[in-house]
Amino acid sequence: MQNKKRPLIKALSWTVLDSIVTFTVAYLFTRQILISLEVATISSTLEIIVYFLHERGWERIKYGKF
Repeated sequence: MQNKKRPLIKALSWTVLDSIVTFTVAYLFTRQILISLEVATISSTLEIIVYFLHERGWERIKYGKF
């Protein structure tokens, strides 16, 4: 059992790390800061929503819980 905020906090911390990686990769390909920021922002926004929903879905599955 876990607090309902835990998956959200995990998603936020992961998003920060993922945004840095996404920005870096986009920048290496484009060499343009603005485009890299846009790519990282869009990607992170979508990923945090999907990650949060994924975590909430897994909370409903009893497999592997004691």
